[in-house]
Amino acid sequence: MKYLTEEILYIFWSFQDKSKDNSNRTFQEEVPGVLAYGYWEKGKLGSLSFPYTVWPQGTVLRRHFLTGENWEVLEWKIRIDEWPKPDAWCDILKETLQVMHKNGAKVAWFGRDNHFADPPYLFSPHYMTDSVYAVYFANQFVCAAHLGKPYESISDDLLLALHALIP
Repeated sequence: MKYLTEEILYIFWSFQDKSKDNSNRTFQEEVPGVLAYGYWEKGKLGSLSFPYTVWPQGTVLRRHFLTGENWEVLEWKIRIDEWPKPDAWCDILKETLQVMHKNGAKVAWFGRDNHFADPPYLFSPHYMTDSVYAVYFANQFVCAAHLGKPYESISDDLLLALHALIP
């Protein structure tokens, strides 16, 4: 049985618990949310702003940066309190990824939590099959997962095409 898209798009969200004994403990909980990524060659990532206006009110963002010898990846961890309307979903994903692409990302995509592979394995079907569900590259957008429908990811053939774009 396939799960609906919104039933499997969860992220791990960290929070601090300040107990009475003044010990700050960090915990994680699984919450509804998505991960947007952008890939840049090293030194090409500038500053860019998250498009809050396209997301439902109450959406919360955390930024993370991943780096390697020749690459940089910006990760937007997006906590969702209320899922968008299904007919607006792909447009929201597209507008979010366009921000990254217009700011120089070679590839921008949405992927499931715990399914990221560092280059040179980025987009390798061996490591990332079933994890990427929306992608923007070379002024093209593909959205495979739709709210209210069984989860779908982009094809392994498209993953291979994206893998070829990454040095």
